[in-house]
Amino acid sequence: MIRYRAFLIAALVTTLCSIYTHTAQARTPISDALAAASAYWAHSPEGSFALPCAVPSVVFAPVPADMPGDVIGWASHGTCVVYVRADYWKTLYDGISNYLAFCTTITHELGHLILRPGYFAASNPSNPDHSTDEHNVMYPSGTEDNIPQSCYARELYWAYTSLTPSRVANVVDELVTWRTVTMPAHSHRFLVCKYGERLQPKLWLLSGSVHVKRFTPNTDGLLNPSSRSVIVRGACEPIY
Repeated sequence: MIRYRAFLIAALVTTLCSIYTHTAQARTPISDALAAASAYWAHSPEGSFALPCAVPSVVFAPVPADMPGDVIGWASHGTCVVYVRADYWKTLYDGISNYLAFCTTITHELGHLILRPGYFAASNPSNPDHSTDEHNVMYPSGTEDNIPQSCYARELYWAYTSLTPSRVANVVDELVTWRTVTMPAHSHRFLVCKYGERLQPKLWLLSGSVHVKRFTPNTDGLLNPSSRSVIVRGACEPIY
């Protein structure tokens, strides 16, 4: 179970400001959160685990009467279903304004399905299904320190529009080879190196100027603030 009150996650990008009403796509916030959770649990501090079933279900539901009122996600051992609080996350596309929080919640709740009941009993006898380490995703609340890196690797895909791949940002996902990019006036773009291979973006400016911010070790955000197009060339290099 993960709760609302401790999700003090600083926003990495501009607050999402529009509502996505298009038909469902093959890639969704839920599918990416499940993929991120799978990547996390394959190499977690507790060991290597597969998800409890090929595609766990994520169900939006009201909080049961026997649970604390600040719960935003829950799951039961021996099932393949993660429940998320409907009046907090609202619907699949409306209200998941913090993908990092949503992704961390899904990863945490799947941990309850993966780890045996009472897994943390030795170190946390008063709350045996949760870690006492604030850096562990199984800590009872979300913090700035227990967001899985695999969630960061996917979060930027959902930036700048409300939970749909951004036509404004023109996202590049998993950049691994040389690539030359033209950025229109007043546009955003992200250069994302493949997660898990210790790669970082390297950028060359061929014309104009851009603002560059490193969001994560493998992700650069670019902003063209001018009224003219600029041309940049990007690649990935090893992190030494």
